[in-house]
Amino acid sequence: MTQSVRFAVSTILVGLLVACGGNSADESAALDPAATERPKLGEESEVVITDLMRQAASLDSVARYEAREGEAPASVPTGGLSVARSSHTASLLQNGSVLVLGGSKDVSSTELYDPETGEWSPAGEMVTPRNTTPATVLPDGTVLVAGGRGESGLLASAELYDSSSGAWSSTGDMAEARRGHTATLLQDGNVLVAGGEITGGATASAELFSPSSGTWSTAGSMSTPRTGHSAVLLDDGRVLITGGASFAGTISAAEVYDPSSGMWAPASTMAKPRTGHGALKLDDGKVLIAGGQALLLSPLQTQDSAEIYDPATGLWSPAGVMAESRSFATVTLLGDGMVLIAGGRDKVALQSAEVFDPSTLSWSLVQGLADVRRAHTATLLLDGSILIAGGRDDAGRLSTAEIYELQQVE
Repeated sequence: MTQSVRFAVSTILVGLLVACGGNSADESAALDPAATERPKLGEESEVVITDLMRQAASLDSVARYEAREGEAPASVPTGGLSVARSSHTASLLQNGSVLVLGGSKDVSSTELYDPETGEWSPAGEMVTPRNTTPATVLPDGTVLVAGGRGESGLLASAELYDSSSGAWSSTGDMAEARRGHTATLLQDGNVLVAGGEITGGATASAELFSPSSGTWSTAGSMSTPRTGHSAVLLDDGRVLITGGASFAGTISAAEVYDPSSGMWAPASTMAKPRTGHGALKLDDGKVLIAGGQALLLSPLQTQDSAEIYDPATGLWSPAGVMAESRSFATVTLLGDGMVLIAGGRDKVALQSAEVFDPSTLSWSLVQGLADVRRAHTATLLLDGSILIAGGRDDAGRLSTAEIYELQQVE
């Protein structure tokens, strides 16, 4: 496909999204970096990157996973969400329940999953209806929600959920309205918000939230504006930022924030540009990055590769090849130190799941999900099982949920 054709298709997608009002889920992919023209920035430019990234997660057909005869199912259905959601958040609370919010047309609704009953119940309405926002469980058990997209545009407001009372209350506003950002709980109890999309495109700015004062302060700026990236807290208290996208394309650059100095520093570059990738800290303190997507438009470049960042050396190394390329999947650190990556999409949507063994740097297929899902959530419950909730299939958002228990496929 030529550069001019790719840009023409991108322009059509933008026009369709603006005309139809889009979909407020935030599923990350990126504009084609080979395109020779920069999309026009204007009054509605704040919706372009994130909504195109969301669109990339739904441009495929469904491939069904068929269990072999005699295989026990890996998951069992549990109670369904009250509304269909994708690219939502799911936070494990201190009492073992799971708070879910965002990713639906009903932008003010939140709900709680009770593992004892397998049922969902309302968790009250947020003070300000919002979507495409992270949620962070604070040390005292409250949950911080900041920014996102509301009914009238991007938001700078923030609020707290009190799990003991079930009530939402306002807290201090960020300096900059944004969505598609990350929010990381630091070792001192503060929360680092980094990047995201502002009016005019991706931003490099960052802010710190202090739960004790309910106020925000500047945390400097990253070297690279980005949205749809990942953020992982390292054992030494620093935060590793990887990948993401901007109008310039998908990003391979990484950087590190040091709370002790308040400074950002470049980290070595990943082997491949990625957005919609999985990222988590392993038991040994290293960081696994898996899958993701390099381009939005043809040629579609969903990644099957994985790499590991070593904070001690600051270097990346290969971490094997997955059985299937996938983006918009979930990654979960299991109790034995293995990593489960489930669902997502390649050129088709996926039900498959596989496990990464850090000791051998190898991937192996395990029993798949009950349903096709991408842009879903996976929450490790206190009993070791995994709550898989929402996401998308070929028909749109899902309200179904399942409890997954790992079983190896021979």
